Amino acid sequence: MKKSIGLLLAVMAVSLVFMSCDDSESYADKLKRERKLVKQLISEKGFVIVNEIPADTIFAENVYYHDKETDIYFNIEDRGDLTLRASKETGSNTKVHCRFDRVRVLGDTTNYGYPASQPMSFMYGIKDTYRASDPEVANYYLTPAYAFPLDYVGEGAVVNLIVPFDEGSTNQQSYYTTLFVQKLRYTKFW
Repeated sequence: MKKSIGLLLAVMAVSLVFMSCDDSESYADKLKRERKLVKQLISEKGFVIVNEIPADTIFAENVYYHDKETDIYFNIEDRGDLTLRASKETGSNTKVHCRFDRVRVLGDTTNYGYPASQPMSFMYGIKDTYRASDPEVANYYLTPAYAFPLDYVGEGAVVNLIVPFDEGSTNQQSYYTTLFVQKLRYTKFW
């Protein structure tokens, strides 16, 4: 019995040694890598980062607001029709349809652009309602961060976003990827 317990303890000790030698990246390392990739994008594109949204919500070209709480960056290219605004009030949540022109996964040189036939939708203020006509688009690119600029824009607005993996799609959270979403258009509110 003592030999069995001793053998079990030895096996457990060896297992712990091998588990502690895991070369995988820690969560802190993933965040550090993400910050580096975002800084590279900002530098590459010549973005100017501000910590307050302009009072009139009119952004100069290449000016991005950085929300320190979520780490989302966004720029409003076109505010859309401000008489048609989305509501996230319970019971009157607005259904939002949107499409993007291009998405870039930071750290990857590929730009992905899906045709206009790939609509996405969600109920503003309800996280479990994010849908796309193509499930792959939903898993990879449909993120709750798309709702973030809605307090400042109307139907038809065009925004650009840098979406950290913590605020991202299912795939972003699984693989710790950061997205640069270009020309996200809020095509219809109802």
